[in-house]
Amino acid sequence: MSSSDAFNQLISVHCARLYNLCSFILDKSNKDIVLNRRFLGNLNLEATWMEETLDSSGARHSEQWFPFREGVSAIKLFSSVAYDLNHVIRSFPYYNLIKSENEFSNNAISVLDEIYSAIINASEYLVKKARKCGLHSEASPVKREHFVDLDATNMLENDRKLRHIENPGKTLIYLATEFINLKAEMNLLDRRSALKKNEFKKFIPDTVSEEKLRLILVRYHNLQSLYDTYLSESDIENADHRLRSLRGHISFIFHMLKSATEFSHYYERHILPRQNSIFFKTLLPIEEDRFLEITIDFFLKYFEVYFNGAKELCFDVIESYAEICERDIKIPEYRGFHVRPSSLVSKIVNYYGGRVKMIVNGIEYDPSSPLELFRVNEEINAQKRVKLFEIIHSQGHKITDVNELLKKLSKKGHVIIYKNPLENIPNKENLSDQEHLKNTIAYLLASGQIDIKMNLTVKFVGDIRTVGDIEILSQNGYGEDKYGNNITLPKKLNYLKR
Repeated sequence: MSSSDAFNQLISVHCARLYNLCSFILDKSNKDIVLNRRFLGNLNLEATWMEETLDSSGARHSEQWFPFREGVSAIKLFSSVAYDLNHVIRSFPYYNLIKSENEFSNNAISVLDEIYSAIINASEYLVKKARKCGLHSEASPVKREHFVDLDATNMLENDRKLRHIENPGKTLIYLATEFINLKAEMNLLDRRSALKKNEFKKFIPDTVSEEKLRLILVRYHNLQSLYDTYLSESDIENADHRLRSLRGHISFIFHMLKSATEFSHYYERHILPRQNSIFFKTLLPIEEDRFLEITIDFFLKYFEVYFNGAKELCFDVIESYAEICERDIKIPEYRGFHVRPSSLVSKIVNYYGGRVKMIVNGIEYDPSSPLELFRVNEEINAQKRVKLFEIIHSQGHKITDVNELLKKLSKKGHVIIYKNPLENIPNKENLSDQEHLKNTIAYLLASGQIDIKMNLTVKFVGDIRTVGDIEILSQNGYGEDKYGNNITLPKKLNYLKR
């Protein structure tokens, strides 16, 4: 027996189960069996095993065996995605998703039908290539009764005792915060909804790629594991209905993202490099444009839709379980809440996700927005000017030369001068010395030529984690020295570098 015949004999034994499953699929009357998870799981297992066996045997570099190996890869992809999508369709009513409507279910069933057709196409291709390679089946034929689904009405009694969790708030807040922080990764999809179909081929892999999606997928898998380890089957989960809804969102999004990642992998690995080959014309189980459309306008679309729907739930959970505190925190020494300090405060607030208030003179501001903090700066500068004028009058300074007066105040530590010499502002309107002084100081302050040194504080009210980190930021000059030069922040605030 030649080495080629010996290899064929060996692969026939290993491939027999997959070959028979594919032959079973080609009888379209078996659709109900093919699309149940038991069958799909077996199909994926056999395809995965066959792919690994072929790769270890060098099939990637064999002119004869490479086409067969590509057919196995197609079966592996579509069986995996169909398995997941089947699970999502069946579980969808129990996920308790915030944005729940019939649109997803109808679209999912339609996509599942297309994937079923792709599995048929890939099976036809694989059986044909198997015969061409000289493979034969030595396993028993597949029978329908091997894959009959378990009757969903035969449910076991729910009689396990719930576990008690002493302090669930810490885990819940962390979980909700991590979910919200995935928003940064969602920036990948900013252009998705505005894409035209002729732009899909550039979107993957130029903007969204398997590599980028897989990194996000790992984080969602970690969230799932965290929830199941610390919150699942607990008294707090039973008492607070929002928890199961949060778990439902994480699970749904994970499955959508997993399928999008697998589709992106297949497109980048198996379709893009071989668009001009015979393989592309004979194997591709779903037409290329439709393949991309399912990836972008189905898997990625619903990943995005339900992520946005869950954010408010996370804010709600954080507010319910967060420890609220109130602290007076010193304002930035250099020019108050200008661009850098405002951006850093906003990043801290958005990182933790809870709602925080900044209160200045009885007025509430939203520190999650840098623009709101710029408004605060106007109020602070007004307070600084009032205080400086009080000092000028109390110390009996004469208002003759404004610039000379400011130099004197600088020596006494009341004013910081950043520009030397200061811009000379002529009194063109013949204002009184008092009014001219006010206008000049207001201009020099607004243009960043001077600052008025004051130990002003503002009140922050909100999650102790958020307010605590803002206090640490304040203690470190909001990332600047008194002259506006950047300084290194402590490791506790490393997340601000992202």
